[in-house]
Amino acid sequence: MTLRLSSCFVVLLAACGASGGGAGPTLSPASPAGEFVLETLGGAPFAARATLVFGPGDAVSGQGPCNRWSARKAGALPGFRIGPVIATRMACDDLAAEAAFFAALAAATRAEVTGDRLVLSGAEGAELVFRAGGAAPQP
Repeated sequence: MTLRLSSCFVVLLAACGASGGGAGPTLSPASPAGEFVLETLGGAPFAARATLVFGPGDAVSGQGPCNRWSARKAGALPGFRIGPVIATRMACDDLAAEAAFFAALAAATRAEVTGDRLVLSGAEGAELVFRAGGAAPQP
């Protein structure tokens, strides 16, 4: 009985520590949550800032290089679809990068979690590699 209770306590304690108090992203392949920052698109570093946030239910949103955006996620991870993307319409110097980001999001059909990275990919789309918003960039 003592072994069982102490094992449960260790599991509960580990779960509380891993969640970070609910403030940071969750890197679960089944239901990532929190903010993810785009690092690479199609294998190339993404120079502008773009984010992805999995919200409650099927809501997804974020910030493109120029505009805030939102969409709905259809399907359960790891297989899913995002779209259509609805965005504000502000102009900036990074509109081409934003268009590439939105096109890659719309083409993504699979999510994979590796370490502190969330990788979205599709059969015909460019791979998007995000890092958890609170994680330090790795070289």
